[in-house]
Amino acid sequence: MSGERGFRGGGIQTGEEGKAMHQHQYFQEGDMRCFARTIMIGLAVLSAMALMVTPQAFAAKASFDSPPGEPPYGLAVHGNAGGTKLYGTIEIELINPDAGFAEARAVVRLRKGNTVKVFYSGLLLDVNYSNPPLYQDAVAQALKTEILNGFFPGESNLCIWLKAASELGVSASYQESGANFRFEMMDVEIAVNTCSAQ
Repeated sequence: MSGERGFRGGGIQTGEEGKAMHQHQYFQEGDMRCFARTIMIGLAVLSAMALMVTPQAFAAKASFDSPPGEPPYGLAVHGNAGGTKLYGTIEIELINPDAGFAEARAVVRLRKGNTVKVFYSGLLLDVNYSNPPLYQDAVAQALKTEILNGFFPGESNLCIWLKAASELGVSASYQESGANFRFEMMDVEIAVNTCSAQ
């Protein structure tokens, strides 16, 4: 046996066969550790979503955006809205915020199935960011036509509803070229349906 001994019944093996068995066992254990870690992360994410996404009563159509507090941050949401779902992240830049008003620019990245698109609001003047419904309406009105034309070209009588808002993040204030600004980012889920459907 050229110095190789094997105890097949006891599961102890040497030589090439034992080496292969050891490698197989190592990869199995590695796969199990990876699987367990993935499950734990998945459960943590689901728990966070369950805690943070709290749908409130419907308050407005063509909805969006973000001041601080608990989800949905004072925004008008419609958790039971039907229709096509779009998921993504919105980022708003507030320029020279002062006494609750600022110029603003919004960028939203949305996914519909396997299609991802990015939309820009243009520069919005005198946005009342201290009043969530007014803030939401200003951004929604600036973005909704872009979103509808991008995902539903040629279709009419469509409205957008904000279904959920979570993971609000607000940056520190920055100065550049004589301007003050800060950023707000938030995960959103919106529904698109005929305006008479809700």
